[in-house]
Amino acid sequence: MGSLGESICGKFNTASTGGYPNLWIKSTETEPNAFAAIATTAGQTKTMKDVVPTYSSTNTSTILNLQSVVNNSDPVEVFMRGQSVASTSSAPLTLATGLLQVGTTTKYFTDYLYGDSIPNPVANASQLTAESTTTSGKSLTSVRDALLKDKLILNSDELYNTPDSSGKAPRTSLIRLYQAGSSLTATEQTLKTTLEQRNLKFFSAFLMEYCFYRTRYFYMLQKYFTAFQDSDPGAKYDTLVTNLNGPGATGTITNQEKYMTNLAFHMARCNMVMADMRKLLKVIRSYYDTIFEQVRTSVQGDSTVKGSDTSVRNSVMSLQNSAKELKTYIHETEFRKAAMDYNQEKNRYGSMLLAFYAVLNLSALAMIYKLR
Repeated sequence: MGSLGESICGKFNTASTGGYPNLWIKSTETEPNAFAAIATTAGQTKTMKDVVPTYSSTNTSTILNLQSVVNNSDPVEVFMRGQSVASTSSAPLTLATGLLQVGTTTKYFTDYLYGDSIPNPVANASQLTAESTTTSGKSLTSVRDALLKDKLILNSDELYNTPDSSGKAPRTSLIRLYQAGSSLTATEQTLKTTLEQRNLKFFSAFLMEYCFYRTRYFYMLQKYFTAFQDSDPGAKYDTLVTNLNGPGATGTITNQEKYMTNLAFHMARCNMVMADMRKLLKVIRSYYDTIFEQVRTSVQGDSTVKGSDTSVRNSVMSLQNSAKELKTYIHETEFRKAAMDYNQEKNRYGSMLLAFYAVLNLSALAMIYKLR
């Protein structure tokens, strides 16, 4: 899981040939190139939505640098690299396959958080830290619901559906599909794969867009402190301030000060997006924590789920009855078989919930949320 922490943004493919150098900015990038990817000539901070169209739709470069060491313990990174995890595709993600898709439309997190453009930075710290809204005041629960509506993350019915009045539950949720084991039809297997991939795709797209802003933020932070410590600016800021457009500042100030003001403006915007994306993840995690507990409780009382408490209780009663009637070798054999079935049911139940938890990817989500 460690690679989902601070180092994941450094693994994106920024090669000048066969990569995406304008999406994830390297710390060694030149100012003219980096600033052209950060801001428009009108001084607006570019979003990922602004930059992606500059790449051809036929670009098949992989998203991650495949020369890096693969962290096989994390399903998101493994999924992005195109290695085998659960039933996911073996093809590495490209820009076209890695972005969020709603029908034929490519969507971005800033679309859901803000709409068409990033709002100006806020001066009120409470707006940045408010957990239920974006910095612009939009409800994060409504953002989460929009993602659910667009089927970009799994909803509760796709995770677990309860039996109907006849006691039967169709195989339309992950729990029911996991319960079926190897008896799935081809259509059901396709559904299982689709559901398993949805959240992996979502978290992959999240990292792509989060790192878009994070690499810009830290690039500009490095440049800001360099300028701050520069006691002999000379004429170089005359050029730098024209490379990075922004609001500047009023009054009589040097180009060095104007340059730093522009850096601070774009850093504040990038930081605001990152803060809102992290807050959105917290809302999503809370949603899944609640569902996971509800599913665990419901499944425990569902006798149709092998290994649930109700199913196990029935097995134990059968074991007790067999034990009382132990008179022949056949009865003893039946008892031992029942005991093995009991253990298998509990193991299967545990494996089913573990797979369910991995698909929700709450552990990966928790690590992503720690990104700063």
